[in-house]
Amino acid sequence: MKKTIFLLIISGALFSQTFERITNPFSVTIDDTELVDPFLGGFNKPVPQFVDWDGDNDFDLFVTDQDGYLQYYENTGSAQVYDFELRTKQFQSIDIGVWFWFYDYDLDDDLDLIGQASGIDMGH
Repeated sequence: MKKTIFLLIISGALFSQTFERITNPFSVTIDDTELVDPFLGGFNKPVPQFVDWDGDNDFDLFVTDQDGYLQYYENTGSAQVYDFELRTKQFQSIDIGVWFWFYDYDLDDDLDLIGQASGIDMGH
């Protein structure tokens, strides 16, 4: 029994690795069209909102899905020609839950993030 436990501890230490998600490790072309971020993944029930998060006078994109985290896509293009780049799959590590909304709730000229955390019972 002691040998088995020892082997499990050693094998766990040997095989632990960190994971870095790379959405475009190499180019993927279909019908002469190169795909942008071909390994980004998909959405099941996306809830999007466009806001000018970085103050550069164009809309950036925030999306939440069933995992409860906000994904932030910065518009690196312009207000006329969008080019969204994924910046993070877990914006500020906030578990936003089932819905969210950016709004200047306290009227101080900056956006506030309003939402419901997935683990909170609101009595419904």
